[in-house]
Amino acid sequence: MDPEVGRFVAGEVEMEEVLWEDINNIEVDEFTGKTFAALPNDQRELFDAVVEELKTARIVDDPNLDDDANIDRLLQLAEVLRLALNHKDNQREELRNDRDRLQTELDEREDSDPVQVLEMEKELRAKVRRLKKDNKEVKLKNDEKDTEISRLKEERKQAQSRAKKLVEDLDNMKEKMQEKEKEIQNMQTKLVEMENERAESKGAKKDYMQIQQAKERQDRQVEKYSNKEKDWQSKTSELKSKLDKLSEENHEDKKMLVKVSAWIRGSASVAFVFLLSVGSVSKLTISRLLSLSLSLSLSL
Repeated sequence: MDPEVGRFVAGEVEMEEVLWEDINNIEVDEFTGKTFAALPNDQRELFDAVVEELKTARIVDDPNLDDDANIDRLLQLAEVLRLALNHKDNQREELRNDRDRLQTELDEREDSDPVQVLEMEKELRAKVRRLKKDNKEVKLKNDEKDTEISRLKEERKQAQSRAKKLVEDLDNMKEKMQEKEKEIQNMQTKLVEMENERAESKGAKKDYMQIQQAKERQDRQVEKYSNKEKDWQSKTSELKSKLDKLSEENHEDKKMLVKVSAWIRGSASVAFVFLLSVGSVSKLTISRLLSLSLSLSLSL
């Protein structure tokens, strides 16, 4: 096996790295119309080795490539197979030419050495067997090529269908993502509103607490004033009771004073008459008695 072909089979290099360069270096194929008989032995051996490996090479998808890349890779393989089949066709044509040449030589050498004729017939039969074998291989490869091309076309069709569906799925996903983004924006807006409401609620709660504290202070002041008012009412009631008692006592005192005053006036009158009758009291004493009697009368 050629080392380069072995590297391709082992998966170390891409097929075109092995084939295209070598095929392009061999300046004989369908583009030039030359036959492979003119090739140097080393180039023919390389190309024959490539063809032999292509007969048994497994054609599989590369999992590291996408569908389109795999399809392109397989189409390139189909193209290389086509060139290899052309090579076989050229070899078959060469065999036909050799057969015709040998047949002509046989016809021309009917009177030649029988041993040489037998050798030529033996060579001709070998070439015919090889030609039949190559024809069979070419037909098999043509069938495989047609099958492979049909499979590749179907795979490309399926890949295009998958790609179309993928685009549709991506569009749907994009639409859903836009809807999700819109929902997220709405949720973010709602969250901001809720944060503002919470901040306002905190401010209102703070104001409420301040009002509540002020109310509690007022309640304490009212309670304090109420207690003072109760004390004042109690003291006022007590003072009123004392005042009523004093008023009553004063009223009794006035009544008593009236009686005393009446008694004094009566006594003063008697004393005055007595003093006048006696005639030994001075005018000053008489004047004082009259003033005292008048004062008592005015106070009552």
